[in-house]
Amino acid sequence: MYSNILESHKLHRLKGDHVKGWLYLLALANLQTVRGTLPVVGDIAFALRLKLEKAETLLKTLLDAGLLSRNSHGYVIHDS
Repeated sequence: MYSNILESHKLHRLKGDHVKGWLYLLALANLQTVRGTLPVVGDIAFALRLKLEKAETLLKTLLDAGLLSRNSHGYVIHDS
């Protein structure tokens, strides 16, 4: 974990549950073959023990906040 998240305006604007979700997604992304990418939403929901709808809402919130993006691998997590 990087100390620069302490100064992240993007993270500080989120509600606590969304920050918690982002942190869990960091751990999940670290386990992927292509590090930094995330699995499909159904696998994300399972890994975070969320209902599918909650996982989709989390992903949309983080996309809107600029903490996730999408590419040919799917979702990519970042903090910038």
